[in-house]
Amino acid sequence: MEKWMSKTEWLLCPVCGNKTRDKIWADTELRNFPLFCPKCKQETLVNVKQLHISFIKEPDAKTIICENQSSRLSALFVFIYKSLLLIKALVTQKEAAFS
Repeated sequence: MEKWMSKTEWLLCPVCGNKTRDKIWADTELRNFPLFCPKCKQETLVNVKQLHISFIKEPDAKTIICENQSSRLSALFVFIYKSLLLIKALVTQKEAAFS
């Protein structure tokens, strides 16, 4: 067996720990590689250099959408509250003018 063939590793899924379909050698270098697990159907970004594997944690898209929606809702509620205060002030002024 040749020397370079003995220095190989399977990339394992960080979610379920099973083998993926990708194998790396000692001289393999990957940056932002989308590693897909056929078992759990998850995709994870990985970096690989000299058989050292690091996983890149991405923010969850749903969380970002929810945060954006909640900030939009907060702004909407503030707008509605201020509008109601303005309407109340105008109604009070009109009532005072008719009295």
